[in-house]
Amino acid sequence: MKFKTYILLFLMTGISLSVFSQDLKKEKQTTHPDSTAPKPKIRVIGKAYKDSIVLRWAATTPVSWLNCNTYGVRVERYTLYRNGLALQGVNRNKKILAEQLKPWPLSKWEPIADKNNLAKIAAQAIYGGSFNININQDKNPGKEKTPDLMTIVNMTQELENRHGFTLLAADQSNEVAMASALRWVDKTVRPNEKYLYRIFSLVPDTMQKIDTGYVFLDASERIEIPKPRELRIESDDKLVKLSWNKKFFESIFSGYIIERSDDNGISYKRLDQALYINPSPKEGHTAELMYKVDSLPQNYKKYFYRVKGVTPFGEISAPSDTASGMGKEKVRGVNPNIATVENIDNKVLKVKWKYPVEFESKIKGFIISRARSTDSVYRDIVTSPLTPASREYTDPKPGKVNYYIVRAIDVSGNTASSFPAFGQLIDSIPPLPPVGVKGSIDSNGIVTLHWKKGKEDDIFGYRVYKANNPKEEFTQVTRATNRDTIYHDTIETKTLTKKIYYQVMALDQNFNASKFSQLLELKRPDKFPPVPPRFISVLSSDTGVYLHWNHSSSNDVVKELLYRKTDTEKSWVLIAVSDSSKKIDHFTDKKLVKGKDYYYTLIAVDDSKLESEPDMPITGRLIDLHIRPAIIKITSQVDLTTQLVQLNWIYKEQGINQFVVYRSENSEPYRIYKILPKDEFSLTDKNIKINTVYKYMIRANFEGGDNSAMSKEIVVKY
Repeated sequence: MKFKTYILLFLMTGISLSVFSQDLKKEKQTTHPDSTAPKPKIRVIGKAYKDSIVLRWAATTPVSWLNCNTYGVRVERYTLYRNGLALQGVNRNKKILAEQLKPWPLSKWEPIADKNNLAKIAAQAIYGGSFNININQDKNPGKEKTPDLMTIVNMTQELENRHGFTLLAADQSNEVAMASALRWVDKTVRPNEKYLYRIFSLVPDTMQKIDTGYVFLDASERIEIPKPRELRIESDDKLVKLSWNKKFFESIFSGYIIERSDDNGISYKRLDQALYINPSPKEGHTAELMYKVDSLPQNYKKYFYRVKGVTPFGEISAPSDTASGMGKEKVRGVNPNIATVENIDNKVLKVKWKYPVEFESKIKGFIISRARSTDSVYRDIVTSPLTPASREYTDPKPGKVNYYIVRAIDVSGNTASSFPAFGQLIDSIPPLPPVGVKGSIDSNGIVTLHWKKGKEDDIFGYRVYKANNPKEEFTQVTRATNRDTIYHDTIETKTLTKKIYYQVMALDQNFNASKFSQLLELKRPDKFPPVPPRFISVLSSDTGVYLHWNHSSSNDVVKELLYRKTDTEKSWVLIAVSDSSKKIDHFTDKKLVKGKDYYYTLIAVDDSKLESEPDMPITGRLIDLHIRPAIIKITSQVDLTTQLVQLNWIYKEQGINQFVVYRSENSEPYRIYKILPKDEFSLTDKNIKINTVYKYMIRANFEGGDNSAMSKEIVVKY
């Protein structure tokens, strides 16, 4: 396969290599100058979809990438959580997804390389003979020779090129990533489980020790792809210059699709079939914006543009907000140049400019325009063009803040503009603090802040400050004055600090600063489950199992759940909830069967609905004292004529052996009075005396030795 043409085109672009290689370059830049080279490892990222989880990875150094191509990697999966509960031991279910994953053999690349130029790039990088077209060749190839220093440098550069361009091609094509052994799709996932994936190098440690890559993923978690933001357009003669925010998406998008509409935004077409890739930043410098210049078929026709981001997983974001522009023909000649804007008695402003005398014959005159800011609309402040010989103009009614442009206009109506020049009357009054400050944080840690624009005419922009604690000093996060009433920030989501705070300050054209806006409190996306509650004690008795616990130490817990199960039950049963409506730290479980062991555990749930790991289960049981229920339904009747007391009772317990009747006279103690067979439920007492108080109690004896509790006392006065 002839791939060198495509390699050369890529080399000439001067682009950075991929989302992965961007991070690898940062690792090299942050290495201490006295330390050794960064330790080779495998970096892995992943994303969950409706029916699968997709993994992407890369070895961090060219040599480790080359060795992994030779020996391969193993893809492993561990199931750590199921239905919100942590699995232990063998329940974690280790699974080998790929025993030895290596790039496809060269013969298998042929079908996709015929249709995909990126496949040509990757195949040449992995299997090609010479990748660096400038490498020095020995003038005597038949003679063995030790490589000189320059040859070694070139060979090192060639390996880095192979490594980088393979990652670049894999970022732009899922098919190439799969063929390069840099991607895996796991379609055996379940939405109720959480997994730990390991990408394990099979390179022998004696050759090179490469750290294993890990990523933890929730199969049910869906991360929304943001859309590119802040698309801007600058117009020129038959071309426009597009720019949009790059900083916030460097770790999300590996490239962009740029689309243009020639029919007022009704339909859009891609400018290029290939992805537009991040330009390579200078050493130690991170570019804030992406730029793209587009040549236009004609001037004075409005064209609409939008941008879509493409992730390393091959996903395409929603389009950015649209922006429009048109080409404008330049005046043949030169642009005016504003020399000064002079404040006269703090009442009027005099604008003076320069323009070559020899070009006066080519223009009709000069137009003076004024705006409140550089990005607002410039309005003409002269009713007709000034003469070509004019070089100054006095503005009789300037505002507090003024931006002036002088335009030379020719007989065809074409204009050439000066750069804006600033002029103002003296102002020491600061603007009012910004109001209506609101914000949100998405799952990627991208913060969007917005507020109402100040009513002052001389608002220059805003500064944004943040802190992790409202009582600590706030740090400015805007590197330059933010001219818009919206600002995007990025924060770390994997931190124990649950909230972040923002304040906004307004600046006028004199850089008079307002007071801070009201404090804005935002909750970080919570990715840390809470600490579980801990059992203090468990007490088993004949009436139930008493449980006592300490609450979770996490301050964002909204409820604690108490679960119970037995040896024969597969799932836990919720038996008690502690929350804001009823906060408890103890519970007595009474709905139990005697003689059976019960297991209990606790789980905390925070305000992000994250569940803690279960507390270590404890065991309790309902103690059986072998005491059956007492006889309750007993009636008594005194017959004065026949001089007797009649007792009757109802008792439906099974396994009765006999009834024992106890009697007491007046204040004497109880003694066994009668023992009756199990099928007799009455007693006739004829052994009575006048003016005597008789008291009776009955107990049932059961087969096997159990007894009922003593019945209530029956009192009879005779």
